[in-house]
Amino acid sequence: MPEKKTPKTAPETATEDKSELLHSIWLLGLGAVAVTEEGVTKLYRHLLEKGEEFEGRHKDSFDGARRKARETGREVKSRVEKGWSQVGETVDSKVSSALSKVGLTGRELAELKKRVDQLSQKVDELKPEVAN
Repeated sequence: MPEKKTPKTAPETATEDKSELLHSIWLLGLGAVAVTEEGVTKLYRHLLEKGEEFEGRHKDSFDGARRKARETGREVKSRVEKGWSQVGETVDSKVSSALSKVGLTGRELAELKKRVDQLSQKVDELKPEVAN
């Protein structure tokens, strides 16, 4: 004999309706995620293809720009190195000129610096004795 179904009461129907509604909302969310994933994948492939096409059409321009940038970089580096060298030579010349005006040679200046350093050290050693 077939099983006899009892009629649903209002509270049971309301609970089932809420459950079905929640399940539908869940499925809608999953569907949105699936469609978004498909769209992103299609967009990724499309952009990749367009990028490859664009690179192919403009490869010579890109290569030329890279070559020009390298050349400019080498040129700038060379100019900077030459400038630093000239600055160094100018400073050396000015220092030598100033030393000769006061009658000092490089060797004498080095000796003078050494003696000043020694005197400074001795003064520092005497400071504690004077303070007491």
